[in-house]
Amino acid sequence: MANGGIIGVVNAVTDTASCVSASTTAITSTTNFQVTSGAQSTTSSRPSSVLVIAGGGAGAAGCASGIGGGGAGGVILTPATFVLPNKEITITIGAGGAAATSAVTCGNDGNDTTVGSLLTAKGGGSAPSSGGHPRPGNDGGSGGGGNEISNQGGSSPTGKNPGGATTQSGQPGVSGSSGHGNIGGAGWSHNWSGGGGGGAGGAGQAAQSGFGNKCVESGSGGAGFDASPVFGSAPQPYYPTHTGDDHIFAGGGGGGGLNTTGSGFGATPGSAGSGGGGTGAGKPGGSPHPVPEYVSATDGAVNTGSGGGGAGQFGDYPGSSSGGGGSGLVLIKQNAVPINVRTAPGVWSINEVYANVKSDTWTTDL
Repeated sequence: MANGGIIGVVNAVTDTASCVSASTTAITSTTNFQVTSGAQSTTSSRPSSVLVIAGGGAGAAGCASGIGGGGAGGVILTPATFVLPNKEITITIGAGGAAATSAVTCGNDGNDTTVGSLLTAKGGGSAPSSGGHPRPGNDGGSGGGGNEISNQGGSSPTGKNPGGATTQSGQPGVSGSSGHGNIGGAGWSHNWSGGGGGGAGGAGQAAQSGFGNKCVESGSGGAGFDASPVFGSAPQPYYPTHTGDDHIFAGGGGGGGLNTTGSGFGATPGSAGSGGGGTGAGKPGGSPHPVPEYVSATDGAVNTGSGGGGAGQFGDYPGSSSGGGGSGLVLIKQNAVPINVRTAPGVWSINEVYANVKSDTWTTDL
């Protein structure tokens, strides 16, 4: 048939229903990201489940005290209906707080992780130094653990120094309503034991009380957040590898314990929170003890947002370094989205092509 002077078959533009498959992307450093909508997508956005983890707080290094562990970075897990716009989004991954490297030095708070202006996970709270003064843990996504003060209250215990509060639930919009964070554990005066940092899945453990107990324990870090219900159980190619189950993130750092050489007293260091938390430092002075030798503080695992372990000052190990916080992470699970695939076989006149393009019925997927 004649078609604008060109001989060929005349065909209509056809729409065929199809879909873009679900996919998951791990973002471990600051970058720009754009959703995958697919050619000829019928939508300008993409519903997605987004996991956002901030940097974890560091433990502190103390002088004559047990020191708290760092709090984990705040965590956000959006509903599966959360919509990411079909445009470039800047994703900033929060760094973990730097460790304290000398006595009477505070740890550093973790840094926020942001998904454009849509979501903000708050950095984890660090633990405070002592300097001879009772101080609570710093507030953050999860709070840092409180410290112990050895020179307060004469010969009897005077109570506890609280852990820091969580700030994640107070964030606006989805960042708060779908946010996760917990308080840090308390440290106890005259107990040589610091509190554990809070984790995204549970509060930091308070240091063990009981004046004169020769085998007290510093607080363990709070449990991490389990991402497996949405992103699947480990192993998965997008999960960073760390100690424990790779689908658990943002564990609190363990509290550090003080050892006074020759006193017969000392605190067992706090254990790491699940999900990559750091272990507290300690060398118990009494007997029996589950940890007979000095244990160094460890860092929160990279790209887990976990808190670092606390480190007191020990008679044999002055100025011991604390553990730094782990950096943050973003996981984006883009849900399957329907699309129309348009085809236009045959031969077309330029006028017919123009008319279809103008009415938005032409294909770009020839």
